[in-house]
Amino acid sequence: MSGSVCVTAGQREDTREAYTGVGRNGKQPCPAGSFCVGLGQTNMTGSCEEGYWCSGGNESPRPEDESDGTNIIGNACEPGEKCDTFSATQCDLGLYQPDFRKALCEPCPAGFYCDQLGTENPIECPQGNYCLEGTVDTGIPCPDGSTGSRPGLKKPGDC
Repeated sequence: MSGSVCVTAGQREDTREAYTGVGRNGKQPCPAGSFCVGLGQTNMTGSCEEGYWCSGGNESPRPEDESDGTNIIGNACEPGEKCDTFSATQCDLGLYQPDFRKALCEPCPAGFYCDQLGTENPIECPQGNYCLEGTVDTGIPCPDGSTGSRPGLKKPGDC
């Protein structure tokens, strides 16, 4: 961004121009994944912090519902999401995230399954099945001749 003037959401003269980077007087929005503090910055101030996302024009490394007046341009990661510094996406099947402000999803623990995108809370494996770490459905049936005495079994030997 050398030579360009960063513009944050609260300093934009014209939102449309700021988003296209064609703003007045060579002003461009602070780039996605970063934040700019103060008027007339010629360089970004820093990167958006882990567990948060900044889509551009941000004033804080830890945005909470930061808006440009029309759209949310930065926020903390929600439960069930993973974030890079640019955006948030739902956790994949077999993964979950129960907490706010986390960059990564975790594998569904053994004895549970995660069968939905964006899982916040794993579901206990049903009786008669066992669930290995990262299971995406109701698990694997116990071997013939065993039924499993309880839900939440982690391996075939538990049946």
